[in-house]
Amino acid sequence: MKHFGHDITGATHSVVDFFQSLSRYPSALAGLAIILILIIVSIGTMIKIPYSRVIPLWRGDNQAWIANPIEAQPAWTNLFRKDKLPETIQVSSQDNPALKEIGVDASGNKTLSMTLAFDYEYDTLPQDVLVKFDTITKNLQPFVSMRWVTPDGRIIQLNHFAVTQDMLDFFSQDYYLTTKFYDTTPVEALFGKPGGAPGEALPGHYELRMNGFLFEPDSNLDTRLVVYGRVYGLAGTDGQRKDLLLVLLWGTAVALSFGILAAVGTTLCSVTLAAMGAWFGGWVDGLIHRISEVNMVLPILPTSLMIFYLYSKSFWVLLGVTVGLSIFGNSIKNYRAMFMQIKTHPYVETAVSYGSSNWRVILKYLLPRVQGVLIPQLIILVPSYVFFEATLSFLGVSDPLLPTLGKQLLAALNSGMYGRPVYLLLEPILMLVLISIGFPLVGFALERLYHEKLGV
Repeated sequence: MKHFGHDITGATHSVVDFFQSLSRYPSALAGLAIILILIIVSIGTMIKIPYSRVIPLWRGDNQAWIANPIEAQPAWTNLFRKDKLPETIQVSSQDNPALKEIGVDASGNKTLSMTLAFDYEYDTLPQDVLVKFDTITKNLQPFVSMRWVTPDGRIIQLNHFAVTQDMLDFFSQDYYLTTKFYDTTPVEALFGKPGGAPGEALPGHYELRMNGFLFEPDSNLDTRLVVYGRVYGLAGTDGQRKDLLLVLLWGTAVALSFGILAAVGTTLCSVTLAAMGAWFGGWVDGLIHRISEVNMVLPILPTSLMIFYLYSKSFWVLLGVTVGLSIFGNSIKNYRAMFMQIKTHPYVETAVSYGSSNWRVILKYLLPRVQGVLIPQLIILVPSYVFFEATLSFLGVSDPLLPTLGKQLLAALNSGMYGRPVYLLLEPILMLVLISIGFPLVGFALERLYHEKLGV
């Protein structure tokens, strides 16, 4: 127990000394802060939105994004505007049953009366209006009639129809409304300020009044009114109403996982094989050399493409292929050159004379001597593998289910950026830039510290 306490104390002092040395490089502290924030956010994302949930959510199963506006800018952009863009407003009779009244008329028919009211505080028109119906019925469909009440007291008759199961009524696509308001759009007709400029909205209290009949004793009808805004969330939405914050968070988690695992796996395997070749020599060293020389002429990207299309589209298979092809590269020759010098040191010869086994010499006396070079190089390697993963995703060579930064870049470019929101392209680029800045800042600082210790 006493030795354990000494070990803990020694480790604590080492960590404190490390951060004190690193604090002499403010850029390294900034890079370390970026790395820690990205890692913490990525871990939190995978815990809060696990893989089993993110896949159906990203695919949009069960109309997951139906309440989101199309290509809405991030909500924080309103902080820099004098005239705020509207945010999405939702009113639901299911969330507030008091908005709905069910009764019986003189003929014994089951009646429905519903008023969905909201305050609109913006001078800009909303993007669209959706009325989503949720019905419980067996054979006979409910019948409803809708009216729109504006802040200045106007009552506008909307459509009337039989309601089908999970029916969606987008006002901009409603044939009755587009025909009725043939000289303008339904949204401008319902929200526009009389006598105002084109696109100017009338702020105030609005109501959607709904009356109808339920023709079965056990039937029921709930309604959700969605007034789509022009800004949404922290990252906005794309052309499929998807919240881009999901792809940024999960895309960053996937990129960091791929980059860190590939860098750690490649570096540890390369340095271990180099140590084995330098120590054992003979056919072991020759075999490692021959494999390295063959592997160095194999292009990683085309080989990954071939594996993807002929074998597997799994994230783990692609990671394994990347690590496998990167192990026997230039780095293994560099590490071997260092180990060839280290193995001639007197302390190594002393360890052998005392009967240390080959693996003990490799693990205890050779590998620790290169950690000053190994750790900085490992950290600097992470962004290269992150960009490699983004490149694979951009080319469609990745897990088809996962949201990734490369897929978002591809989707933005495929949609044609002329006249489209620029944030669709800038947001994934910004996340890749943050990763590419954070790791090299720390890696270069560690290299300088190592050179200082050696007096270089």
